[in-house]
Amino acid sequence: ELGMKNTFNDGQVQLNATLFYVDWNNVQILAADEGNPAPLSRSIIRNVGDVTSKGFELDGAIAATENLSLYGTAYFGDANYKEGTIDGRWGRIPSVCDNVVCNINGDIGGNQMERQSKFQATVGGEWADELPGNLDLDYYIRADLGHQSKMYAEAVNLATVASRTLVNASAGISGEWYDLSLWVRNLFDESYVANVVVQQPNVAYNAYFGERQTFGLTLNIRY
Repeated sequence: ELGMKNTFNDGQVQLNATLFYVDWNNVQILAADEGNPAPLSRSIIRNVGDVTSKGFELDGAIAATENLSLYGTAYFGDANYKEGTIDGRWGRIPSVCDNVVCNINGDIGGNQMERQSKFQATVGGEWADELPGNLDLDYYIRADLGHQSKMYAEAVNLATVASRTLVNASAGISGEWYDLSLWVRNLFDESYVANVVVQQPNVAYNAYFGERQTFGLTLNIRY
């Protein structure tokens, strides 16, 4: 891993960056229980996966004005199974693959690692100032957008969790001894799949939806 942290323009601009390369052996993945002769027996966790992952991470912030600040992050990671890695859930007898949709021997070499989005990014901004008058109160208005690219739900790269882009927002006031904020998650009420669970091959595919538009009010008291 190689990284750097930078501050420019008397602290008004911050930029951090990281490059990484991971050579990962004996990754824990679900595999067939070789000690169980039953067809399509329950899978167990074994250290049989080999993965390489490479990519970068970026994050930065800018104090654009005395009141306005902007920030963002970006991540790219390409995590793939090494050639010759076998997923015993799919390379088993009786066969669950046909060498067309997936390899009959369970070979997942070159496939993207499951539950790993290649690209993620966020951008956001905040406006903060004092409330007018002699109230001795500060306020802020904040919004951010987050994007996540698709990811695979299993190592043979058949089931996917689609990409999603969500917007969150909040506004609040703060005094000497308290903070009060009104927030909303998933501002535009997007319908999206947050997670997928694939059980043993040919058994079940379960999709779980993410949180829809949600409002809340939070009060913090300092004493």
